[in-house]
Amino acid sequence: MFEYRPFVDQFLDYCRYHKKLSDKTVRAYKIDLSQYALFSDTLSKQALWDYIECLNKNYKPKTVKRKLATLKAFIHFLLLQDYIDFNPFDKLETSIR
Repeated sequence: MFEYRPFVDQFLDYCRYHKKLSDKTVRAYKIDLSQYALFSDTLSKQALWDYIECLNKNYKPKTVKRKLATLKAFIHFLLLQDYIDFNPFDKLETSIR
């Protein structure tokens, strides 16, 4: 099992200093990743599937899209840095209702 939590701060620094994202966006990313960490300690396809279901039950579509965009950006960062060699979002249909 891949332990992703140690890389969250690196990702936030990457967003802040390399991508030059606003402090507000970085704060939102941090909140979104913290909420996911409370839900699951793994970045597996099944965990993401369950998380999407949970989000759809509890949030409006716009919020769900933002939270998933945060996770996708984080996973993209992990792939770029060669921390992971698979994208758990591959072949995962995301339906926002």
